Amino acid sequence: MQAGQRHLLRALREFEQFSLPTELGQFGPGGRALYDPRPGDPARWDWAGDSP
Repeated sequence: MQAGQRHLLRALREFEQFSLPTELGQFGPGGRALYDPRPGDPARWDWAGDSP
């Protein structure tokens, strides 16, 4: 793993959830896809739902 990846993983561990803009979710263009850390493996994030 490269230094930049390690830094990103450390930063992500501080979040309980994050969202990314998407055009493919339940709310169409302008919606957001929500992600939560995977239980037992906080380096991986799983889709948790959509938001307007």
